[in-house]
Order: sequence, then structure tokens, then C-alpha cells
Amino acid sequence: KCRGAQNVQLRLDLQSALTELARKEDDNATLKQLHESLQELYRRLQEERDALKRRLRHDQAEMDELVRRTQSELARLREQLRAKCRECEELQHHALSPQELTRWRRRLEEELREAELEPIRRQLEGQIAEAQGQARNMERLLEQERSKARVVEVELKDKLDVETTANRSKDQILE
Repeated sequence: KCRGAQNVQLRLDLQSALTELARKEDDNATLKQLHESLQELYRRLQEERDALKRRLRHDQAEMDELVRRTQSELARLREQLRAKCRECEELQHHALSPQELTRWRRRLEEELREAELEPIRRQLEGQIAEAQGQARNMERLLEQERSKARVVEVELKDKLDVETTANRSKDQILE
């Protein structure tokens, strides 16, 4: 009878151990899935970050080219202004009074400034503001994705800690 009771107890212990093993295998599979999904999220975040960096470098290159062209245009306009000033000085020597020459020079400078420089300046300011806005949006998106990843990481760590504590408790009970 003792042997029969021992056999029954051993069978119950074996069945309990097999049930616990199946639970642990399920827990392990769940943790593995969570780990894989976190790795995939991290990979996507890295890809998005790299794409944002490429876009930012491209936008910066465009901005640099725009600045270079603007500086070139400004140099051309300055040279035109100098030529007009020289022309004014020549006219002064020929027939204009100093007051007339000053009025003539101011008028030319104002016409050049209004006709060519102001529209270019407004256009550049608009493009710069737009590029800065895009850069801020990209930075904001990147920070949002980082925050999401941190939240997921904390949640997974907490879940892993809970699972680990539960498994330890189960192991101690089984011992």
C-alpha cells in the first residue's frame, strides 16, 4: 500500500512538473516574441533615424547651395551698383552738380535695392523658415519615436521582471 501511495504521489508530482514545464515553455515563447518585436521596433526606429539624417543632410546641402547662389547674386548686384556709382561720378564731372549727383545716386541705389535685393531676401527668408520648420518636425518625430521605444522597453523590462519573480517563486515552491 505504501508503494502504491508513493507511485500515486510520484505520478502527481510528475504531472505537476510537466504542467509547470509547459507553462515555463509558454512563458519563454512569449518572452521570445516580445524580444523579437522589440528588436524589430528598434530596427525600424534606426531606419527612420537614418532616413531623417539623410533628409536633413540633403536639406542642408540645398540650403548651402541656395546661400552660395545668393552670395553670388549679391556680388553681381554689388558690382552693378559700383558700376552705376562710377557712371554717376563720371556724369558729375561732366555736367551734374553735387546735389544732383547725390539725388541720382540715391535714386539708383533705391531702385536696385527695391527691384532686385528685396524680393530675393524675402524668398530666402521664406525658404530658410520652411527648412527650419521641416528640421524641427523631423527632430520632433525622432524624439517621439525614441519616447515610444523607451516606454516599450520599460514595459518589457517590467514584464520580464514580473515573469522572472514568478518563475523564481514557482521554482522555490517546487523545491
